[in-house]
Amino acid sequence: MTVASPIDIVYVALIRDLTVLLQRRHNTGFMDGYFSCAAAGHVEPAESPISAACREATEELGILIVPSDLLPLAVRDRRQDPAAPAPSHRDHFSFAVRGAVLPVSRSRKDAPNFAGFPSTTCHLPSCHMKRPFWQD
Repeated sequence: MTVASPIDIVYVALIRDLTVLLQRRHNTGFMDGYFSCAAAGHVEPAESPISAACREATEELGILIVPSDLLPLAVRDRRQDPAAPAPSHRDHFSFAVRGAVLPVSRSRKDAPNFAGFPSTTCHLPSCHMKRPFWQD
């Protein structure tokens, strides 16, 4: 039996002075109304997770993050189906700790809705698979 490779996904949280900037999900069809990492997405073929994180920040937030701005934090394998023989996803978590600027354009209809929260007391409706990442 052939086991498929896990799908690589990157998550980027923007953090400054122990405050994490989160985005309220909307128009995604998955956990809309909940808070999530500032940027997230799939790693493209032949792309590194760090390059994907930088690309997603530009695509989703309109900010420039370069690899030296990122602090890789954790990689976690997970299964969509608990009975699956192997992980279906590999999640790569990073903090953007330097260089990144807050988004300035709010003119787009689908512009993200951001809020800053103290990283140590971040108890709010959030995507269950990401919450431990910024609270650890």
